[in-house]
Amino acid sequence: MSKKLVDDKLVEVPPPNLEFDTTTKPEGTLNVKVNQKLNYLENEKKKKLLASVKKSLPSLEKDAEEVLKEEVIIILGNEMLNKLREAFEKSKEKGKEDVEDVKTEELIFCIAEDPYLDERMETDVRESVDGERENLLNLLLRIKKIYK
Repeated sequence: MSKKLVDDKLVEVPPPNLEFDTTTKPEGTLNVKVNQKLNYLENEKKKKLLASVKKSLPSLEKDAEEVLKEEVIIILGNEMLNKLREAFEKSKEKGKEDVEDVKTEELIFCIAEDPYLDERMETDVRESVDGERENLLNLLLRIKKIYK
């Protein structure tokens, strides 16, 4: 049997702190799910950054080459553009003038048949970023080869 002193029982326990903030704070208080989502998004961002850093040098070079191939400067005067538009309009099928699609062979034939454009087949019409120029004839031959 243990003895309990009455004095120990009579010692006053300090009251609990009842001063707490009951107002809603616009910043700094987020619930658990929002914190989890923010952490997840931050981790995903870090993973993407690491994945892009880990890309091998050959794949980066390949990407750069693709961008360079797509980057070109068009060298055409307004008169030549107008003649190309006229050839495009001529190549449309009768009764389907409102359609924007034409047959590639028909368009190339109309361009070659036009006397103004025929004289300018050797004129440079596009230049790549690395300085390679392409004349109208080579461009048409390339288009014909690609869109058979």
